[in-house]
Amino acid sequence: MSLNIDIYLMLMDNLESLSDISALMRSCKTLCALGAKRLLLPGVTIRSDANLVSFSHFMLRDHAARTPHLRRLFLCIELQLLDDDGSGSVYECDPEIIEQEMLKGGRLLSRVLRRATALEHLTIHFCEELLEREESLVDALIALRNVRYLHISSYGLRAHEVVAEINSPLVHIKVDCSSSGGDHVVDIGQTLARHRDTLEKITTWDVNLMAGFISLEEDEDIFFPHVHSLCMRSSLALDLSYLVDAFPNVRSLEVSNVYLDDSSTSDSASHLRDINLATTDIWRGLDYLCGDEWSIYILGLQCPVKRLDVAMDGFGWLDILVANARPTHFVLHCGFAETVRFGASLWELPEALVSVTGSTTHLGLDLCTSLKALDAHVGVIMVRVPPSVSGVTFFALRMSALPLEEDSAYARGDPRYPTAPSLPPATRNMLHDLGGVELQSWVRRMAEAAPTLRYVSFDLEGHAPSCWQICLPEEDLGRIAVVPLDAEEGEAIVRAEGMEWRLREPDPPRFDEEKMVARGIPDEEREWAWDEDCEEITESLEDDSD
Repeated sequence: MSLNIDIYLMLMDNLESLSDISALMRSCKTLCALGAKRLLLPGVTIRSDANLVSFSHFMLRDHAARTPHLRRLFLCIELQLLDDDGSGSVYECDPEIIEQEMLKGGRLLSRVLRRATALEHLTIHFCEELLEREESLVDALIALRNVRYLHISSYGLRAHEVVAEINSPLVHIKVDCSSSGGDHVVDIGQTLARHRDTLEKITTWDVNLMAGFISLEEDEDIFFPHVHSLCMRSSLALDLSYLVDAFPNVRSLEVSNVYLDDSSTSDSASHLRDINLATTDIWRGLDYLCGDEWSIYILGLQCPVKRLDVAMDGFGWLDILVANARPTHFVLHCGFAETVRFGASLWELPEALVSVTGSTTHLGLDLCTSLKALDAHVGVIMVRVPPSVSGVTFFALRMSALPLEEDSAYARGDPRYPTAPSLPPATRNMLHDLGGVELQSWVRRMAEAAPTLRYVSFDLEGHAPSCWQICLPEEDLGRIAVVPLDAEEGEAIVRAEGMEWRLREPDPPRFDEEKMVARGIPDEEREWAWDEDCEEITESLEDDSD
């Protein structure tokens, strides 16, 4: 090696792909050892058993030097839950896939986890299926002591044991409690009771929030004093009194896709809403309320919030939701539901927003560009929106077809990875034609119609985000000046005004038999096995002892 080792390390710090880093590490044993930290730094993603075996071998060859750098681990090995006798696989006709289903890397991973003292961020999709195939992983996961972020999807007795008993000071947990039986049987208070003194953020799917179920479990003495962010998705029912008592210091609340255990859903929703409306306890410090119109309606929360985000498929309950929450910041999300009938109502939006009066000063509109109503006339509609809300000072508009903005559990090459749908021709042409001059014209017409308006921000598909300031020069108060802000300043203004767009997070992955069979076993490079050429294996891989 002719160059100083520091130069090689600087070069390695500028490499992004795993293959480029490993190629440089192959050049000598010194870089092979020093590069492990850089290789593990961004976190490790495992999507197949072959990859799991390769990664585990890599870690165990020099576990003392490597495990201290393993801080983030993402596991998403798609498996089907087996029957109790192990014969329930749908792949009996395909010996290759049956062999994959047996999970060769589970025991090796257990050995890695028992040494992973620095692991802080852990995601396990298809968790119950993974633990079913290698039960030694249950004890290995429970023994972890430094995990602060835990995301578990696919629930069962083994996954429940991990969530309830893990010896780590959890701060942020996401747990998908859906099971093969489809029953909502998880009491979130009892399940997370061990972590009540450390948790700050909780996201759940498919928990049971029926008042009778919770009271039977005697949760009165279990509360979470430090939880400030609470997201309850796809819950069975919604007991406001319990949520306030169990999570008294929540500042950010999301409720969405609430299920009701009754065929007469409208009557049940009204009855549950009436019960929640009668609740006298409320959150005193709630800043942010988010969800779909159905769930927020059932919640029946009557207390002022700073910001209200509502996904709507029509305007029937708009005035009720706004009147209950009395937000200063109101953001409306339209057209992102799987079954959309919103488009026909888009022209009614300005009239519907007249009910958003009084406290609201900041208005946001988030439109999915796959809506057929987004044609060349959308500019006419948008110009009419800000004046509909008396006293509005900030208006934000986003038009995007992207279904989510956080990472999906599926790999980018997977056909299930979410991609933006194709746009209707009229919408595509409209977005293509939008330029700086057109946007400036929009802002000017908005300002003329809404005298209190001071800022307008745009995030339009195919265009860079922009922010505009509306000024009234002292020397000529009758003249409106529209000033485009540079990107950094505009971003700072949007953030300071509390009008950032919330991330649309993907739902947990679900086993898909048809797509799994069609995909078969992927040809996956053994990307973690490269160091066999530059290292001696110092530990027997057959020995499972510590």
